[in-house]
Formats: sequence, C-alpha cells, structure tokens
Amino acid sequence: MKWSFWVLIILAPIILILGISVILILIFAVNKNSNLSMSSEQLCKLSDQRLTNVILDRIDNRFSRWNAEDYNTLNEVEITVYTAAWYSIEITNGGLCQYFVNPSKYTAPYLSDALLNIGALATEKDFTEFVNNNKIDL
Repeated sequence: MKWSFWVLIILAPIILILGISVILILIFAVNKNSNLSMSSEQLCKLSDQRLTNVILDRIDNRFSRWNAEDYNTLNEVEITVYTAAWYSIEITNGGLCQYFVNPSKYTAPYLSDALLNIGALATEKDFTEFVNNNKIDL
C-alpha cells in the first residue's frame, strides 16, 4: 500500500477528534453566554440542575481566578449554591482528598452552613465528623 494511505489512516481520527473538540468548545461558549443573559422569568422556568449550572456560570464569570476573597462579594444564596455544587463536583470526581487539594478547599469553611441550608443534614454530619476526626483546620 502507498504511504499516503497510511498517513490518511493515521491523520483521519486526529482530525476528527480536533473537529469535534472545536465544535464542543463553541457550543459550551454559546451556552455559557446565554446563561449570563437570561431574564428572571427565564431563570424561574429552569430545572434545579440547569439553574445550578447557570448560577455557577454567572459566579465564575465574575471572577478571573477564584480565591477565598471572592466569597465576600457573594450573597447567601450564591454562597450556598456555589459551595454545595463544588463539594458535589469534587466528591464525585475524586472524593474528599480532591475537595481539599483543589481550589474548592476555599469553600470548606462555608460547607456546613451550605449543606444545612439545602437540607443535606446527613451529609453535613458526615463532613463535620470527618473534619473533626482528622483535625482539619478549615
């Protein structure tokens, strides 16, 4: 077989993956921009999961790089949603180790209140016991 056939066999999947990646990035960018411009009426019609994603996008959009001082600019609802969402994301992806190693650790001092605010009493109890048993300074 000709060398050009083998080059095509090797390059075709790479080109396909790059093309799909570009399309997904564009879709994400358009979706994030639409999240930032929704009216109150549109927000009220969203599912809980979609509303959580919109709130996270809006908070993330306000910060160039998240740090602990940013919490001073959030209201109570934003703190609750942002904190609980980051806890859920990190626990799902890598457990408590990932939560405390990544920048999400800055949300730890607010987590107990956030979990109580959303009614996650058992999760708050488990988190508090873990922190106390391991002498973690929040």
